[in-house]
Amino acid sequence: MLLLLSMILLWSWSLRREVRQDISEKNRLQIEVDRFFTVVDDLLCVAGTDGYFRRLNPSWAKVLGYSEEELMARPLVTFVHPEDVASTQQVMAALAGQQPVTQFVNRYRTKDGRYRWLEWNAVPVAELIYAAARDITERKQMEESLVRSKEAAVFVMQELQKSNHFLERLFDSKHVSIVFMDANFNFIRVNRSYARACALEVDFFPGKNHFALYPNAENEAIFRRVVETGEPFSIIAKPFEFPDHPEWGTTYWDWTLTPIMEQERVAWLIFVLRDVTTSKRNEIALHDANSMLRSVLDTIPTKVFWKNTQSVYLGCNSAFVQHIGRDHAGQIIGKSDADLFVARMADQFCQTDRQVMESGKPMLAYETLVERNNGIQRWLSVNKIPLWGRDGTIAGVLGAFDDITEIKQIAEERAQLRDQAHQNDRLAALGLLAAEIVHEIGNPSNVIAVNSQLMHDIWRDAQIILDEYARDAGDFSLGGSAYSEMAPPVASLLASIEDNARRITSTVHNMKSLVRPWHSQKLAAVDLREVIQRSVQFLQRKIARHTHHFSTHWAAQPYLIHGNKEQLFQVFSNLIMNSLYALPNADAGVSVTLVQDQERGNTRAEVHDEGCGIAPEHLSRLGETFFSTRTDQGGMGLGFSITRKIMKQHNGTISVTSELGQGTSVTLHFPTWNQDNA
Repeated sequence: MLLLLSMILLWSWSLRREVRQDISEKNRLQIEVDRFFTVVDDLLCVAGTDGYFRRLNPSWAKVLGYSEEELMARPLVTFVHPEDVASTQQVMAALAGQQPVTQFVNRYRTKDGRYRWLEWNAVPVAELIYAAARDITERKQMEESLVRSKEAAVFVMQELQKSNHFLERLFDSKHVSIVFMDANFNFIRVNRSYARACALEVDFFPGKNHFALYPNAENEAIFRRVVETGEPFSIIAKPFEFPDHPEWGTTYWDWTLTPIMEQERVAWLIFVLRDVTTSKRNEIALHDANSMLRSVLDTIPTKVFWKNTQSVYLGCNSAFVQHIGRDHAGQIIGKSDADLFVARMADQFCQTDRQVMESGKPMLAYETLVERNNGIQRWLSVNKIPLWGRDGTIAGVLGAFDDITEIKQIAEERAQLRDQAHQNDRLAALGLLAAEIVHEIGNPSNVIAVNSQLMHDIWRDAQIILDEYARDAGDFSLGGSAYSEMAPPVASLLASIEDNARRITSTVHNMKSLVRPWHSQKLAAVDLREVIQRSVQFLQRKIARHTHHFSTHWAAQPYLIHGNKEQLFQVFSNLIMNSLYALPNADAGVSVTLVQDQERGNTRAEVHDEGCGIAPEHLSRLGETFFSTRTDQGGMGLGFSITRKIMKQHNGTISVTSELGQGTSVTLHFPTWNQDNA
């Protein structure tokens, strides 16, 4: 390349010295230089110190892809790689200072956006720079590839050393047993963990056969299948008994057998094992304990359940399953109380769950009244305690309860017996006097009732004559008072005499019913509508006197139950009279409603009044003999006691809800009449 530059300079100088030579000689030399520019493969150029190309040979277009005009239209530095611009500008400055440059390397951008490495030699002559460049891109790529190859080789060696170190450390792991054997199951190498697990030394194993030491037909079949198929095998907690150590019993191992291939066949095997005997035995013990606990839970009569923090059931025992009418625990687990119980009960259960979980304190032996989906009410004694998670937070609630309905009933009956003991004397005396009362009070009251009705009819007829006499003769004295003043209240006085006579008769009848022993009678189909209509007709005058708003509500269908008409007539008559007496005025109302519940198989009757209500402390005493909330009105407490007795004889139930100043509702449940049981 220097020789080429020298020839160019020689040509330039010869042109200057021989400027006066013959023009034809000059043209000849110019043609030779042009031919030289054209045939040389190197990139030749003439540039100005201003940074622009002045002349280029065709190799530039071949290498960079630009036309000569494109290369000469812009400063040459615009084609230089951005990272080489600074060094290129320094070289241009040196050439402008008339300093030649050799073997300078930079990168030029090709027209398709790539870059080519060029090595330059340049000589300045006044304002011009004569330069030759050689494309060394392939050489640079080879040099870079060689450098990368050397670096990769060093990296691979380092990684192999690391891997070898890692494998050695892994092989010597204290927690994993590793065995290296050939395809015939002969030991090549074992680590200390494996030797220690077998109670032998590491040097004992090489050259010996695995199944000669530890014969096991099942394991040998697995090993042979791995060799035949080339597929690895893994198993968890596989039991194994050491033939030379029977005192160890059954041990458990997680192990993997991995084949190593050579020329498409298994040449070696890597056997990796982990002793899980302790954890497996703990698991078996825990399983046995859980089975024992499950047996205990499913045997005890107490109903047990446990839930998460969202009150979703996680488990329960058989007694709980049976209690709520399910077939198995799978129908309960994963469900909430809202899925299993009526809304009111579900809300109550969730509320106590939250109270236990939020306070972190148990609720023990609290009693609650619940209603099953069939409408039957039961008393429960409940215990709930918080369940704590491993992190010390509450993870749910554990509950256990017993049905104490029978116990409550027995306790109630005992309490009633105790109360009855205090009243035995009164009842005994009442029994002795009952017959005399029938004659001494009952008969006169009947006479009074009959005669009062007769007197009422007589007065109605006589009043016509007396009114006519008063019109003709003027006002006159009657019973010490003026007839005009006395006549209006006479009918009311006679009605009062009649009403009170009937009250006496009713009281006598109630007393007789209270002390009279119940004689079993065959119950027949009774339509409650007819019973209630008869009671309403019987109390028609009393109803009209106490309220303007008396109503009955039922569908146009029979409401048949197993019953005794006379006894049921007494029940509804007593309840309607109690409601009438509770009314504050005639604008308050009384209603009687019948509803038939096909699903629960019962008929419900409700007597509701808009009266004064009953105080909470008195509700629990309703039905006690001689207890009455109307003692100031002459009530003796016999009516409700007799009603409860009759309801019990009819296999029915009675309940009372009341709020002071709002009214009272008495609800009766009767088993619906069934032809099959008639």
